[in-house]
Amino acid sequence: MDSSFGFEGSQYLMGFLHCLFIALLSLATWFCFNALNPVFLAFIYGVIITNVVRAPRSLTPGINFCAHQLMEGVVAILGFVVTFRRFDLTVFGVLNSALIIFLTLFLSHRLGKEIGLSENLATLIGVGTSICGTSAIAVTSIKMDASEEETRVAIGCTTILGLILTIVYALLFLYTPLSLWLNGDPDAYALWVGTSTHEIQNVIAIASILGSNAFGFAILIKIFRILMLGPASYFIVHFLGRKKGAESKGQTVASYLPLYSLLFLTSALAHAFIDVYATELGRFGALWGGFEDSLQKAVLPLLLSVALAGAGSSVKISDLRKMGRKTLSFSALLALIGGSISLALTYAVSNVLNVFI
Repeated sequence: MDSSFGFEGSQYLMGFLHCLFIALLSLATWFCFNALNPVFLAFIYGVIITNVVRAPRSLTPGINFCAHQLMEGVVAILGFVVTFRRFDLTVFGVLNSALIIFLTLFLSHRLGKEIGLSENLATLIGVGTSICGTSAIAVTSIKMDASEEETRVAIGCTTILGLILTIVYALLFLYTPLSLWLNGDPDAYALWVGTSTHEIQNVIAIASILGSNAFGFAILIKIFRILMLGPASYFIVHFLGRKKGAESKGQTVASYLPLYSLLFLTSALAHAFIDVYATELGRFGALWGGFEDSLQKAVLPLLLSVALAGAGSSVKISDLRKMGRKTLSFSALLALIGGSISLALTYAVSNVLNVFI
């Protein structure tokens, strides 16, 4: 996600109001019918409205602001309502994520050659699938000196597959016995979501229906995946032979640490510290409970709904025609392999932990 922004006049206002309307619509739907979760509904409503009604271009800056800058800002403060819990699953989630990332990158490099995709395009799709979607593609494309066309196609595939996976993972949780297969543990399902879905907004949308505790856990695992972008870039350049961009531009392959992910971890650690020492902190500790409750029940649901409305409104289903069957099939295959391996590992660990805990 692009983290640069600035309000210039009112160019963002109409798009922001568009996303706010969708967010309020999703909240009204949830309040009246107790259907799903307003955050998930905001994402789906955004996709539907944008692809059924041709939105004027004047909405685009505000929609992009909600989908990117607002999303990052909300994720940064989500740590204040996330509790570090299930240390066992957290450790496994980090290891699982690392395995899936490097396996997917290796497979994308090998399989891309087999079906005739350029090495750059295959690698970019692997990066978008395994790490953090469009932001990972944008950073890696610069290091690899990929063309604008390769970058555009990889981003389009990642966006479309992310939408499909969001719907599929939600339906699997709600209408199949898959969660029971994972011992009815929302944390285990959240771990699978956090290790195998594309974008941070996809994880947020799916995790919103899992319950408040599992929601934070899924985001935590996804943040660790995002922080793997630096090691993954090193792997791409030094082990997959994609050195052209790094050499031609004189760039080092330093770890790419998105600010919002670091702020999320900082706010989560601050939250843990305050919870442990609430009594010693006196009046501040007493006020913290009310602040946390307001964040969790009112402020963050609304802000997340607005951000997810922007993310959904950024998905153009018409882009399917531009991607090409071969490229989409390749992207879907990578997502299927990574998701299946992650699910199998999650199932195994969940059952082992169920025996001993």
